[in-house]
Amino acid sequence: MNYKEFIALPLDKVPLAVCLDGDHYWARRAQEKLISQIDDFDTSISIPPESVEEVLIKAQSFPMMGEKRLVIMREYQKFSDRDKKMLSDYASLASPTTILVFVGSLPKGVGGFTAVDLTADNAMIKDEIADVVKSNGATITDKAISLLCDYCEEDMGKIVSECIKLSAYVGNGSIDEEDVQTCVTPSITYKIYQLGETVASGRYVDSYKMVDMLEIEPTAVLANLTKYYRNVFYAKIYGGNSGDLARYLQIKPYPLTLAAKTAKNYSAVNLYSLIKLFYKLEEDVKTGLTGGDEAMELAIAEAVQKRNI
Repeated sequence: MNYKEFIALPLDKVPLAVCLDGDHYWARRAQEKLISQIDDFDTSISIPPESVEEVLIKAQSFPMMGEKRLVIMREYQKFSDRDKKMLSDYASLASPTTILVFVGSLPKGVGGFTAVDLTADNAMIKDEIADVVKSNGATITDKAISLLCDYCEEDMGKIVSECIKLSAYVGNGSIDEEDVQTCVTPSITYKIYQLGETVASGRYVDSYKMVDMLEIEPTAVLANLTKYYRNVFYAKIYGGNSGDLARYLQIKPYPLTLAAKTAKNYSAVNLYSLIKLFYKLEEDVKTGLTGGDEAMELAIAEAVQKRNI
């Protein structure tokens, strides 16, 4: 079940044992939707050190003010075998008057919970941004939304914060690309992606200029470029959906979405040799065998040369 399907469910159709594992922003939004439908007296939020047994006692009690009770478990990470068994046993015979929501990764071996896929698609993000901006008295263009998402790595927490700032900047007007460029600082991931795309297009001079414009120590640029090309390699050999690969690697999908674009310019063999070179250059810089500037120049030169031409 995905996020859109979950929040569209009427309360009597919501699964009785739910797991919200993934993006914190969308997990919070899903919880807010449930909380808005259930009386405060019938809502409880549990965090450690409250035990799993104590939480499940709440889940088994009847609602006081309505037809459903909502019990939310947050920040639970350590589980005994007994805890796991109690969770599975409860989920298999869940109280029909309680919705138990587990936020985070369920321990291995615990079954019976309905997992909600919190991966956001472009339409979800676009609609959310438009709503946030509208609630702050402004509007925003599609191009500005696209650039804002890139600058913030599609991190909705950062995006919402920037939307509030941008709305104040334009007053009751419309936010455009220029406003985003003026008010929002691009993330290092976006900057490195821009560098990677320039390198992959074979533009030596522009690549070196971009390194200077980053205003970051060459060693930090090299470390981030190595990380980026590692994702390019993963995207190349996987070849499937970036969201699935991100879940396997336990990282956000955005860097892999960008990396997949760069991967089209390289063979898997050349990417593998590039990564080995980057790791060696990082080690040489750390041990003093070469300088940061020289290592960065060699990394860019090799990345340009190993493209598919």
